[in-house]
Amino acid sequence: MMKEFTIKDMSALLYEKLSKLKDFEDKQTETTLDTSQEKITTFPCRLINPPLEFIEKTQNAIPIRKKFQTKVEHIAISQADVIEMANNTDLELRKIHFVKTLSESIIYDEKLQKYKQSNTYEVRYNMIFNTFEFIK
Repeated sequence: MMKEFTIKDMSALLYEKLSKLKDFEDKQTETTLDTSQEKITTFPCRLINPPLEFIEKTQNAIPIRKKFQTKVEHIAISQADVIEMANNTDLELRKIHFVKTLSESIIYDEKLQKYKQSNTYEVRYNMIFNTFEFIK
């Protein structure tokens, strides 16, 4: 049976996968779907931006393949911690066929007084087979 996979479903999946990551000393890293940096009180942290959805293929006006794109921001006290967090995110998202399509430079955020890096990830979802597909 074909299942419509929504932005809400994708957001929940991303949060489920990334909120379980333990980047440092077996302690889970704070993860949020909220992109507002003003609300952050715990560092290091990951901010998951709401995914964008693109319909790539339809049949009789019903979407059968979608592409999802999301940005994940990694914020920490040191550049090394940001690199470690980003690497762990890459490894976790690859397990469900996401590929990193853009990696921004690490910058120092004067307001937060922390380092941060944003990476963009993409995946295709095939609704006929209810599977994620590799992006080639």
